[in-house]
Amino acid sequence: MWNKNFLSTGGWQDKKTFLNSFILSAHSIRKYYDDLILYTDEFGYDLLVNKLKLPFTQVHLDLEKLNHHHESLWALGKIYTYALQEAPFIHLDFDFYITDTLPERLFTAPVCCYCNETSDHLYETVYKPPVDIIKKNFKFPDQKSRSFFFSNSHTAYNAGVMGGTELSIFKELYSECLRLIDNNSGFIKARMEERFNYVFEQYMLGYLTDKRNIKVECFFDHLNHVGKEAKTTLYYYPQTKYMHILGVTKRNRMLGCHLDDIIFNDYPEHYEIIAELMQKKIAV
Repeated sequence: MWNKNFLSTGGWQDKKTFLNSFILSAHSIRKYYDDLILYTDEFGYDLLVNKLKLPFTQVHLDLEKLNHHHESLWALGKIYTYALQEAPFIHLDFDFYITDTLPERLFTAPVCCYCNETSDHLYETVYKPPVDIIKKNFKFPDQKSRSFFFSNSHTAYNAGVMGGTELSIFKELYSECLRLIDNNSGFIKARMEERFNYVFEQYMLGYLTDKRNIKVECFFDHLNHVGKEAKTTLYYYPQTKYMHILGVTKRNRMLGCHLDDIIFNDYPEHYEIIAELMQKKIAV
């Protein structure tokens, strides 16, 4: 977690729900895996490790170097984390919870993700509006940078799950994103849009996988194919194997109450810590 994620509440309705999600995600993963590695900055280390005492087995403070970037560029911390890896890895967002191990096929894939978001509807509603803004207003460092947005590729992948064995593609993604962001820092500061994050992380990765002809192993082929083994809500917890809370669903107050109940009943020690933090305004 980068402090930019916390400042934006990660899309959740408030910071308490944001922290509740981190608690459930971290503990659910540690039930099935020995290693849970956190990439963060000093702020995140103090909050998640010192204060909340979450069960990470390793902590890296590499995201401290990104703190001069715009506060809404939350995807940059994730993209940089992917690029830092020197061995095959799988990243799970903190809004992803498991009650079983992940499918083995994800661990051997050159690139894996949560699902394919390549469709006319998703392109027109999610990706095309920010892509059009970028095409019209951004200054591209060179033709390579420009080609991400002036090609016929509309491929995109949901990064709730992300990883793979083809590490060079993640290093290239970070390099190209950073060049584009640094070359347009003034415009981003003046007109930053939340949807730029989806373009930088998910759309630009789609272009690279197309260009390299890399087969991406999806947790699910498409959002419409998410079935009984996975849900985009907590109402089926813990009966469902995998839960990934998407988009505006995070702002559903009933879901927030449900998450609060889970932490209260299953992780009371963390619930008390958050209550204290909220009361003292340490984490708000």
